[in-house]
Amino acid sequence: MKGAAVLLLATALVGSLAIPQIGKSSDLISNAYFEGRSADIIVSSDLENADELSAFIPSNKFIQSWPANAQLEEKSFADLVSSVMGGPVINENTDRRNFPDMDLFNKASANVMFFVDGVSQDEAKTFSFTKQDGSFVPLVKTSYPEDSIATAATLTTGFNSKDHGIVGADWHTRKGLRTAYKSGALPIMSSISDIFAQEYKDRVSVLSISSDFQLASAFGVHPYTQSAASSNHASLYIDNENEGVSDVYAETSAYQLTKNGLMAQIVLLGEKLSLETEMDLDTLKFTVGGATFDLTIPQHLNFFNELVAVAHAVDRHVQTKSELNMYYLSFSSLKQLKTVANKDQMRVAARVIDEIISDISSQLKSVYGDKLCVEYVFAGETLGEKIKRDGETQMMSYLAINGIVPSKSVFDHHYPEIYVFDNSKVTAETCYNLEKKLFNFYHVDCPTVENRLKRSYVPTADGIVEDNFAAYFHILLWFNILLFLVAFFAVYALCSMDVGSDSLLYRMTTTARRN
Repeated sequence: MKGAAVLLLATALVGSLAIPQIGKSSDLISNAYFEGRSADIIVSSDLENADELSAFIPSNKFIQSWPANAQLEEKSFADLVSSVMGGPVINENTDRRNFPDMDLFNKASANVMFFVDGVSQDEAKTFSFTKQDGSFVPLVKTSYPEDSIATAATLTTGFNSKDHGIVGADWHTRKGLRTAYKSGALPIMSSISDIFAQEYKDRVSVLSISSDFQLASAFGVHPYTQSAASSNHASLYIDNENEGVSDVYAETSAYQLTKNGLMAQIVLLGEKLSLETEMDLDTLKFTVGGATFDLTIPQHLNFFNELVAVAHAVDRHVQTKSELNMYYLSFSSLKQLKTVANKDQMRVAARVIDEIISDISSQLKSVYGDKLCVEYVFAGETLGEKIKRDGETQMMSYLAINGIVPSKSVFDHHYPEIYVFDNSKVTAETCYNLEKKLFNFYHVDCPTVENRLKRSYVPTADGIVEDNFAAYFHILLWFNILLFLVAFFAVYALCSMDVGSDSLLYRMTTTARRN
């Protein structure tokens, strides 16, 4: 009895110590928390020399070994990132047998992944990532189908609307107009352009901050890809004098306005901007920063519709102070606007979004403080124009050329734990090594670089990446202690047993066998 009691006690002790550690690992996908986020993944590029200098640069602990002359298919890149983070398979067709060996107890600590798309697929000819010795492994680019909607959308979603839906685009269904976000679009392909950082003339060009949508969803970075989170989307319902309904997302939780009320809200929205604005209510011409938008044109009107809907949703959210893992702001109307807008209008539109997002971020910061994490997701094709370079027609981004969104101070304010470095005036060995790999990143002094590198090795956020070493350690330690205790009490019980006081044992050892 004593041995059994001790056995139960030891088992409970092991369970109480080991199970909570495993529980943290099982919650990696469900918990997305952004306080004190860290990252070991760096992506660098140089717009003018994108052919040679675009590189995925993991920390040294990522890549233990890689064969000489190795190559990696572009569509396997998301699986490589997931693999080094200890994540699930993203593309079932990916062959992981050639992936580098990883230390079981030394996984990456990228709690929140920010990969910024700043260069079009045609512009960046080749990409690569570094091995531990500093040499580069090239990525073999994958050919993707062209479509009339947007090359970038095709890259993001994989094949076509029947299989996945074009992310950020509206599709007519039996239930009405819906967006691909709410139908859970999960791509089976990923493009390096979707996971690519770009800095240009001291400005960060942000077209989308997101890794591969399926990769981000697997790690819980984008809870809005789950149907359960669809109710958190902002929406706008417009009563256009009984002429119809403009449904941005869903009618059920919509912000209802009359046509005149919408114009009034657009005017109030313009007052938040640093640009000069003027509204002509007779002609419905809205001038912003010298560019005139005709609100009788649906594409122009829908652009401001979305801004009004998002601003209202954030105001309502700030008032209620409801807790959400992530607040999703979509500006998919830029794709529609580009079909009818000129270069000046597109440049001003990007500037307007930049300022509105900054204003929204300030409001949310009053609620969440340092926990704030705002994602910029620009769906649709690159905002740009075709230019001639070396005899070839290529798409150049307006945002990259003009350096509109966001400024360095805005980027540093919203993403303080994303590690970006400058290669000038380096003295320490760590900075010297970075100098050989990184190009055109922001300047920070070497002690700061070293401290951030050291900090990035330890996960600091709850929920997205946990180190399982503690769990394995407790399991192995307490299992061996349990075995020792069981053996000890079994031997102790046998040695202390009194044969004469046990009638059953006495009869077994003293009774003569009957014939």
